[in-house]
Amino acid sequence: MARNSDASAPVLDVQGLHVAFRGEAGLLKAVDGLDLRVEPGEVLGIVGESGSGKSVSMLSITDLIKKENRDTSGTASFLGRDLVARDLLKMGKEELGRIRGKDIGFVFQNPMSSLNPTMRIGAQIAEGMLHHGEATRADVKEKVVALLDKVGIREPEKRYIAYPHELSGGMRQRVMIAMALSCNPKLLIADEPTTALDVTVEKQILELMMKMKDELGLSIIMITHNLPVALNYCDGILVMYAGKVMETGTALDLVSHPGHPYTKALFSSNLELGRRGTRVEPIKGNIPALTHLPSGCRFHPRCPMATDKCRNEVPPAMQSAGLSDHLTFCHYPL
Repeated sequence: MARNSDASAPVLDVQGLHVAFRGEAGLLKAVDGLDLRVEPGEVLGIVGESGSGKSVSMLSITDLIKKENRDTSGTASFLGRDLVARDLLKMGKEELGRIRGKDIGFVFQNPMSSLNPTMRIGAQIAEGMLHHGEATRADVKEKVVALLDKVGIREPEKRYIAYPHELSGGMRQRVMIAMALSCNPKLLIADEPTTALDVTVEKQILELMMKMKDELGLSIIMITHNLPVALNYCDGILVMYAGKVMETGTALDLVSHPGHPYTKALFSSNLELGRRGTRVEPIKGNIPALTHLPSGCRFHPRCPMATDKCRNEVPPAMQSAGLSDHLTFCHYPL
């Protein structure tokens, strides 16, 4: 694509993303027509139950899921540090490898399984910096120690030579953030970054990410099933269910005016979002198997408002009155 000098251009613009896996049970449609935009400096939350396609969508556009038996289509235009917008889905392995870990950083949900248990912390962070030319052998230790200190790890020189099992869960997640930021990326993808952390450490990690975002001018995609986290830390929210987008809008719009029955059901089933005297209602039924997806609206088998139209016709995007950025994919928006 041509050089783009527009500073307001999205960092990532995904259009019509489809991801399917071929298996013995048939074709599994994990993501079906995903559109999303991430603006400079924005924190976009992707929420939904397990199996909604949240992680698969991001891992597929960055080719972190094996291509064997995977079919991917659509476009994923990424504006790198050289301000050239390129389609991640059309890149070769080598070109994508130069972007992944450098222009796009990752924070995964389980640092103990993401970190190499046989390598010291410092060596693991240094590896990416050396590979992408962000440090030399002569100065890499100094830069890694400074980075560990920046993400709030006490005694960084001591932690530099530590192994992952010698650190607490919160410290390991800080190491993952340091690793993700080590090459000064433009986009950070955080996949359930606070899973298994207690609430105090969770808050510390999330506030650290927001601090780094402001200091480094990052954009962030935060994948989470934790609605309070999304509402408190994200600018925009995209709600997914069974591979489809159900609703998208600002965090304030969604919490004050949820337009899709699924979004409302997510709020009602969350204890932390419940108000005093409000009954917490679990969502009845289960998310459908990807090999046997329902026709029409994917949520209709669990929706108390479903009609024959919902069962037979895929709902179009409906714009909320006066809210241009709030779209609900429902025949009967609330």
